[in-house]
Amino acid sequence: MKRDIKTLEVYTDYFHSYLDTLDNYKRSFVDERVKADKYYLIYNHGLVVGGFATKANGWVSGFFTLVKGYSDIFLDTVIKQARIDSDAHFLHLLCCGEDLKTYYSERGWSIDSVTAWDEKLKHKLWNEDIQGQPNFYTMSIGEKS
Repeated sequence: MKRDIKTLEVYTDYFHSYLDTLDNYKRSFVDERVKADKYYLIYNHGLVVGGFATKANGWVSGFFTLVKGYSDIFLDTVIKQARIDSDAHFLHLLCCGEDLKTYYSERGWSIDSVTAWDEKLKHKLWNEDIQGQPNFYTMSIGEKS
C-alpha cells in the first residue's frame, strides 16, 4: 500500500495521550523536557503512526514512531515541518545513547555537544539496569535553504 503521510497540529494533551500508549522502554527515549510551541501527530491513511513537537527557536522534541520501519520517512516530515515553524537557521535535538546518535549522524545531523551520563537529564522512565548510563548528545542539522 502506498504511504499517505500527513501531519496535523494538535493540542498538548492530545499529543501526550499518544505518548502514553508507548511502552516504558520506547517512551524513555522520547525527550519531553523541551516545552514545545507546537505539537504534531503524523498520520498514514488516517491512522496515527507517530508524532513530534517543535519550538520557534529550532528545537525538535518528542519524536516517536508507532510503526516499525517508518523512522526515516517521519524524520523527513519532522525536518520539513520544524523548518516551517522555526526562525532559526539550524534545527536542534537532544538524544541519548550511541544508537540514536549514530542514527541521526547518518542522516546529516552534527554533534554540537556531548554530556556524560547525568541523572538530571535522564527520562523518568529510564531503566539504568537495562539501558545503562549512555552519553547525551545535542545535535543540529544544516541551515535553511
